[in-house]
Amino acid sequence: MAAMTPAIVLRASGGAGIGIGHLQRCAALAQALKGDVLVSSPERPDVMEKLGLPAHGRLDDAGWIAALPEGAVVALDTLHHGNAMATAADVATLKAADHRVVVIDSMPPDHFTAPDPGCLPDLLVTPYHAADKLRPPLPDTRWLAGSAYAILPEAYRHARAKAAAVTGKGAILVACGGADPTGLSLGLARACAQGLYPVDVVMGPQFAPDLVADLEKLATTCPQITLHRGLTSLIPLYLRARLVVGRPGLVRYEAACLGRRALYLWDHDEYRAYFEAFRDSGLAEIHFTADPGGKAAFFDRLATLVTSREPDLGLVSEAADAVDGNGAARVAEAIMAMCQKGPR
Repeated sequence: MAAMTPAIVLRASGGAGIGIGHLQRCAALAQALKGDVLVSSPERPDVMEKLGLPAHGRLDDAGWIAALPEGAVVALDTLHHGNAMATAADVATLKAADHRVVVIDSMPPDHFTAPDPGCLPDLLVTPYHAADKLRPPLPDTRWLAGSAYAILPEAYRHARAKAAAVTGKGAILVACGGADPTGLSLGLARACAQGLYPVDVVMGPQFAPDLVADLEKLATTCPQITLHRGLTSLIPLYLRARLVVGRPGLVRYEAACLGRRALYLWDHDEYRAYFEAFRDSGLAEIHFTADPGGKAAFFDRLATLVTSREPDLGLVSEAADAVDGNGAARVAEAIMAMCQKGPR
């Protein structure tokens, strides 16, 4: 009798303090795996469904490892600030139970490290620009590193041709992630409303009620602002954008894939070296609040861009070349190859 193909399980972090980027990546990866997966997350099922994660075959958060099918291939997208040790512990538990493990990596200081050889995953995916220069490899572990492995829905690959045909004045797209815990969206919307162009503001599913109310109040006094909530895709907004502005979450790879000019403010201390490499490669402009006058310099630059009458310059070729939209397919292929090896 032929051996059964092992199940694939995607485990993603989510929540108001973390955002939805991990869940979005898992949704894109599930799509590339043709949806034949199980999913597990501490996030609410309604949020998972809105993000396109399969509604069937879910594993409850409590005791999810014990509930895994025998010999499952498990992909963990759980690395965020302060969670590295918990991810390593999950890897050790999964390996001890004879599962193959994929870790979707983060950037230093929150990158995956193995406290002992029993914590080594079978595959490490570091889907970030210049990742091979910013963290060391793991011993005896296959490593997929770089922006070629940026995990996006396949619709981004299909939209690239449309993105190349830039016409009209365009709009300013404000995107600060699924949660925006610092309320950056409001300040950006106010600044962009002083400019010459329409302003699209994306309100994520985990925006605080007070932030939503403030944005709605602002939009009533600024007719050029359009608020967007509950979108299944930002692609139509990217296609009409002359500039993307916000916090550099997963949006940085979405905008780059479509060759959109982008200006970001990073308002934390972590990941400085990574964002500098991203900026220095010409993929986007990034300012840091940790720099003296960094936030003021960011808003000065934004004021210049939203009041400039220069024609839309079209695609940012460095960004479009770095992120080709095939990353999810490449990662899915590597995971499916692990399944073809059969039970351990």
